[in-house]
Amino acid sequence: MIRDNFKIVKDVLELQLADNVKARIIDAEQKNVYIQNNKTALQSQLATYDYF
Repeated sequence: MIRDNFKIVKDVLELQLADNVKARIIDAEQKNVYIQNNKTALQSQLATYDYF
């Protein structure tokens, strides 16, 4: 039971950290620059919804 809950928290956290849709980097000058990459788009909110 506890391991199942730990796995769920870990999986959701990994989804949130992998989110790259409208992702931004805030630098020292407070510029919110969009991250540009060639990875497949992942929206963590939708992925979390699909997970459950």
